[in-house]
Amino acid sequence: MRERIKAKTINRLVIGVTSFGVGLALLIGRMLVFETAMILVAALVLISSFGKMLVALFAKPRQWRRFFEAAASMALGAAMLFFPLLPQVIVPELFAGYLLLNGCVKLVDCVLIIRTKSEKLLLSVIPCIAYFVFGGILAFSPLYYLKAVLIIIGIYGVLFGITYIFDFVRSIVPEPAKNKAKRYLRISLPIFLAAFLPHTVLTKLNRYLMIQQNSVDDFEDVTQKKIDGDPDIEIFIHVASDGFCMIGHSDVAIDGELIAYGNYDESSSSPIATGDGVLIIAQKESYIPFCLEHNKTTIFSFGIRLNKEQKEAVRERVREIKSQLVAWDPPKQAAQKAGDLQKANECNDFSSCLVEKTGAKLYKFTKGRFKKYFVLSTNCVLLVDSIICKAGTDILSLSGIISPGTLYEYLESQFLRKDSMVVTRHVYQREASQNDKLDAEK
Repeated sequence: MRERIKAKTINRLVIGVTSFGVGLALLIGRMLVFETAMILVAALVLISSFGKMLVALFAKPRQWRRFFEAAASMALGAAMLFFPLLPQVIVPELFAGYLLLNGCVKLVDCVLIIRTKSEKLLLSVIPCIAYFVFGGILAFSPLYYLKAVLIIIGIYGVLFGITYIFDFVRSIVPEPAKNKAKRYLRISLPIFLAAFLPHTVLTKLNRYLMIQQNSVDDFEDVTQKKIDGDPDIEIFIHVASDGFCMIGHSDVAIDGELIAYGNYDESSSSPIATGDGVLIIAQKESYIPFCLEHNKTTIFSFGIRLNKEQKEAVRERVREIKSQLVAWDPPKQAAQKAGDLQKANECNDFSSCLVEKTGAKLYKFTKGRFKKYFVLSTNCVLLVDSIICKAGTDILSLSGIISPGTLYEYLESQFLRKDSMVVTRHVYQREASQNDKLDAEK
């Protein structure tokens, strides 16, 4: 196992050095580096797409969907090569779209803060205005501000590279104060990459299981253990092969209790993915099998070992969260209490089924930030982070958008470190269906 961890650690070092080098090159060369990079990317897209077209064309039976996908990619590569102005417009526009998305997230946060009175409004208003102003300016003048965008991308590349290089250094150099709770500034993967990271691992796992026909316990990229015994905290990341669950969901278990957060009251959901925040407290032994079967997900878990002070800090945070709760009955249980058996029999939502099958307890918040759920900010990952941060984790998102993929990337990086608190990695998976096998073979 140590050899596998060492290989993955070196791979992260290579990524860090490469990112640092590319970022530095953009800061120094700017347009020259950008134009050269776009030509190389266009050439690689053309060559790769042409190869995929041939493979799809001569396959038996012919794979027409892949053929047309490759043809579309080839057309894009040709456009990038013969119309060099195109990427110079597209890159700033994409960056502008990302800024405007963050502005929308902060705007929703402002509305939720006003409604819940959970924190200082100014902390969300200022970045909201900044995102909209700079995103709007960039969207309407992409060519004029291209150099500024390249500088920002270059700085991000340098900082991201430094983060990965520091991860490598910490993995080989013991940290004297490793048990001291402290927060570091951490530059994570871009959200559009981090969001699908668990799904990428799931795809690799499915392919491994179906083609190699080995057990989950033999899957080298997931199931590993650095200590004897059980961890003090276990963090779960749920992910499915398709649908919204591709992005994932996360929850945490401590002292025999599993704590999950989400918008489990479907009647409170809005078109912009907000709603009442609902907290689940369940037993891991019943909750995990239920989620595997009901949601058709795979669950990746990471175990954390804590010292006495850290465990007490985490427990205090859990007690603080519980002090803000009031019991809530899902639709089926509420209908049963009201004596409406017909309505109760018609309820098959997640929360109703969870309570019926596992005996879990559900609660809503009476106050605080988690009273209102928002999928892009006040979400399941933020709840998990608000608990485990008391142990000294350093999951910090500059954009304010934290996905289960961001959490997965952070936990994996810590697992690869020799002296980190993340000491186990495991996968829970239901028995594969025929559709899973077909997806893995594609």
